[in-house]
Amino acid sequence: MNIDKEILQETGIYYIKNKKDNNIYIGSAKRIRNRLFSHRGELKNNRHGNPHLQRAWNKYGSENFECGVIELCSNEEKLIREKYWINYYVEKLGRDNVYNSILDPTLENRAADFTENFFKEHPDFGTGYETIMKIIDDLENTTLTYKELEEKYKVKHKTIASIYNRISYTELTKGKIFHKRERDYSTTNYKMSKEEIEEIFRLATEENLTRQEIAKKLNKSFSSISGVLTGEHYSNYSKDIDKTKVNLNIKSTHGAIVQYNIFGEEINRYDSVFYIPNTTKHIIFCNCRKNSTLAYGSIWRYADEIDLQFPTLKEILYGKRTKKVYLVIRYNKDNIPLDSGALDYFFKEKPGLKKKIKKQNQIEDDNFIYKLSSIVPDEDLIYLIKKKYKLDDNGNPKPLS
Repeated sequence: MNIDKEILQETGIYYIKNKKDNNIYIGSAKRIRNRLFSHRGELKNNRHGNPHLQRAWNKYGSENFECGVIELCSNEEKLIREKYWINYYVEKLGRDNVYNSILDPTLENRAADFTENFFKEHPDFGTGYETIMKIIDDLENTTLTYKELEEKYKVKHKTIASIYNRISYTELTKGKIFHKRERDYSTTNYKMSKEEIEEIFRLATEENLTRQEIAKKLNKSFSSISGVLTGEHYSNYSKDIDKTKVNLNIKSTHGAIVQYNIFGEEINRYDSVFYIPNTTKHIIFCNCRKNSTLAYGSIWRYADEIDLQFPTLKEILYGKRTKKVYLVIRYNKDNIPLDSGALDYFFKEKPGLKKKIKKQNQIEDDNFIYKLSSIVPDEDLIYLIKKKYKLDDNGNPKPLS
């Protein structure tokens, strides 16, 4: 699907048409060109929100689709005109030939620019003008929490949050100053107190409850309870708590994970990634799966890995690259290594010096000495690695717990 250069960043109604069977998709946008690029990206990645259009795209391919502009209109009118054109093509082509899932969209999640006049013309639209204005008034003049507002007006949490954060109904919230809300458990930024952390550990140790049972009893999510017990979350609250009695009953599909220092010497072994304290699980997983360099100052690998590979000192210092990269070490005049980087890091504005160091492997200026890593001894690379990752003399990081 080619997007013509003549399609401008205008507000209006656009179409996406299947050239094989003439089926059509209608949409509206504040910036038509941007929205069409967005559609094409979603379709190519097989994650478009309209399943009918996505199936047709997968079947016929991008070369059998075309797009264009039906009409230009104001931002306030675009949703009305979209509804008109959807109904127009349904009557003209038949319901089965229009990809849009609904004839009369409520458009609740696209209500960013609606005004009082719009609601007067469409009294049945979305949440309703009176309810929206009451919510705005409470946000401005009261300190009710999101949950209390949800219960009062029988609306979803995301409706309150989108108004408060000025994502939706921005025309109606102009000039309004909202009180800072007190967070409750229904918001994403809720934080547990030290007493709650201690209660979670008490239930896990003294009453020997599982994570699912604790989550149900305390009305919290399973991931929150798991994060507390594994030390991934709130480790500053739980550092004085004895965790040896906590049985997480976790069975890892990958088995044990081993922690190595930069020399490939084993430091620790864990039965599961969940038992590694003060770390983020997906970072450890990525380090194991992709055989990448360091995470938390260590190399992590699966214990049952047969072909065990460790990164070189150069890769640890600068990271792995698919293309050939010249690594340069900078020294002071006393020949002590200071830092390292790619060639462009030091000589981006000096192309003549780039060519010179490639030929000579080493150059000097008034203040520093620059050497290509191919002539740098391992001791200097190790010195820089220890300095960068704050490792001890044996190449080990600080303890995680």
